[in-house]
Amino acid sequence: MGGDREIGGSGHREIGSQRAKRPAPRKALFIQGILGYNISMTHQQLVRMAEQWLRGRYRCGIVLSEQSCASGETPDVIAWKGACRSVVVECKVSRADFFADQEKPFRKNPELAMGCERFYLAPQGLVGAHELPRKWGLLECKGREVRMAVKPCRQSQRSPAGLMREMNLLLASLRRVEVCRKGSRTWKPSRMCIWCERRTLSRQNLGKRE
Repeated sequence: MGGDREIGGSGHREIGSQRAKRPAPRKALFIQGILGYNISMTHQQLVRMAEQWLRGRYRCGIVLSEQSCASGETPDVIAWKGACRSVVVECKVSRADFFADQEKPFRKNPELAMGCERFYLAPQGLVGAHELPRKWGLLECKGREVRMAVKPCRQSQRSPAGLMREMNLLLASLRRVEVCRKGSRTWKPSRMCIWCERRTLSRQNLGKRE
């Protein structure tokens, strides 16, 4: 038969239909072996892992993911811990995505960016420590585990402009919650909402005086 072939010199022949049923090597696994990192990880999976790591290992009380505001910066994950210390995590699943992130305005001008501490989260082996922006940390995931490969600068990187952007982001997130609750008769503004509004107004008044 045209689809048959002899196996070695034993005279046994492999039938074409049977040969077709054999599983072919997975291209993803082959490429993964060459590159040295997991290419099957999705961005959404990394975001969820970052959220869990910030809530658990890093003990952050407030964690938001992929929230946007008028400033233009949309952190993959941003969290707050302790005395209003913010932590930003950018999740990258490819090197092209990692290098494209460096071209954003708030990366070229870090004083405009959010986050007292800043991390990249990527599959293990995707990003080298020498490729990180100055003062950034690196989180690596392997399987379901996230570990800190490079510690960020201990000194806060957040400027007053960055703090204002964080406040705008929080207010935008709170407004989305309010829209969902205003239909209820028992709805009342949260203490966090009132505090954020007062803090923003006071800072704006200080800016006008200066």
